[in-house]
Amino acid sequence: MGSRDGLQPEDSGASDVGASGEPLKGSSSKRRVWLLVGGILAAVVIITLVVVFFLTRSGSNPLSSSTPSASVSASATAVPSASPTAAPPATSSAAPVEPAAPVALPTDCYKIFDQAYLDTYGSAELNSPLLEPIISRIPDIEALRASLPGIDCRWGGPTEGGTASSVNAVTPAQQDEAIALAVANGASCEDWEEGTKCRIFQRLDEWYTAEEYFFRDGLWVSTWLAGTIGDENTITQEMTSSIESTLWP
Repeated sequence: MGSRDGLQPEDSGASDVGASGEPLKGSSSKRRVWLLVGGILAAVVIITLVVVFFLTRSGSNPLSSSTPSASVSASATAVPSASPTAAPPATSSAAPVEPAAPVALPTDCYKIFDQAYLDTYGSAELNSPLLEPIISRIPDIEALRASLPGIDCRWGGPTEGGTASSVNAVTPAQQDEAIALAVANGASCEDWEEGTKCRIFQRLDEWYTAEEYFFRDGLWVSTWLAGTIGDENTITQEMTSSIESTLWP
């Protein structure tokens, strides 16, 4: 009995063993819980250290940097500015003005004067063979005129004062030459009825001769008159006006 009292039980693992010699289940479960908690805490510490490390290296706040989605959204919503467009050219609603039809070269002396003139002078003999076959009494002008196609109309007899008229086709160059010859022989020229009119007057004692030339639209109208002093300012002008109003009504 004394030997039983002198023996001390071994304390190595005695608290984890039951009376039957089996290990205690409660002690083992607590150890596993603490190990799990310790592992979680260690993982949290490691993650925290890693985050702090990268933040301190970059030196910037990730929240303040622009994100790709923000830039894409800004560019996608930008409204393109309207480009200026050229205004269409103004168009005229007015109808184009047609050029005047050329006047045909007449072939009938009774068709180049108006009726009022024919009522006064139309009873005189036309193109008497006794009259000189000329219109202008200025040789260089008559030479040019006689070389051109046209119609000659001489009224009256050789002992009468008489009148003479002609209508000839003329080119621009021939017209310029005729006007230059008229001016060189003392004619005065002016713009008249959309054309050019030249006049030469010569006085011979109690008689006079007057010539007028009118150029328009490729035609050359010539009138010549011999008469007594007093009516020289009207008759040739009446002749030219009568032909002009008939050919260009």
